[in-house]
This record gives sequence, structure tokens and C-alpha cells, in this order.
Amino acid sequence: MVVMLRPYRTQVLIGHALLALAVYLAVPVEKASLWPLEIWGGLHIPVWVWPALLGATGLPLAQTRKARIGMLLCQLSVIWLVTVGIAAYLASGWNPMSVLCAVLALHAQWTSVDLKAVAAALGTGVR
Repeated sequence: MVVMLRPYRTQVLIGHALLALAVYLAVPVEKASLWPLEIWGGLHIPVWVWPALLGATGLPLAQTRKARIGMLLCQLSVIWLVTVGIAAYLASGWNPMSVLCAVLALHAQWTSVDLKAVAAALGTGVR
């Protein structure tokens, strides 16, 4: 597998945004705008799960130089960002968190498309 010389610039931005969101969710203070994340879909999810998911996606996304891996991690980050954005919307309607997550999810989707084109140009077999 051919690797890029450096990580894709917008991929690193999304990775850092996910890491910042993970730190925000990990800080042990009450976050009234994100309570739906704890009871998502009728399940009682422990408070450490969302920071772990965001951190486990954001850290490799910010560091990987493989376009195919970056593409997959960007797609996964779209799922996490949309989930957090919907939770913020359900808790308090339109607010800065839901709008920011929507914009970042759209950005992550387009970055994934760009990384797919990079992977195809580098000859990694992604079509």
C-alpha cells in the first residue's frame, strides 16, 4: 500500500476536532445539552464510551498517512458527529453544538471523498 508523504490537511483538522470533542465529553462536569448520549436508543451507555469512541477515531485520523485508512476513519467520524449533533438537537433544539457537528460532519464527508480520490490516484485499489 502506497502512503501519502504527510497526512491530508483536512483529515488532520477533523481528527483534532474529534479529540477536542472527546476531551470535552470526558471532563466530569454536567453537560445538560448532551444527556441523550447517555440513554441513546433506550440503552444506558456509560459516560466513558463516547469520549473513547471519539478519541479512538480522532487520534489515528490525525496521524495516518494511508489514504484508505483516512477515508474509512472519516466515514466513521461522520457517524459520530451526526450522533452527537442529533443528541444536542434533541436536548435543546438548534444550538451551537448541533450546528457545529453538522458542519464538521459535512466537512468529514467531503474529506472522505477527497481521500478516496487520493487513494485511487496512488493506486491503492479503491474505486
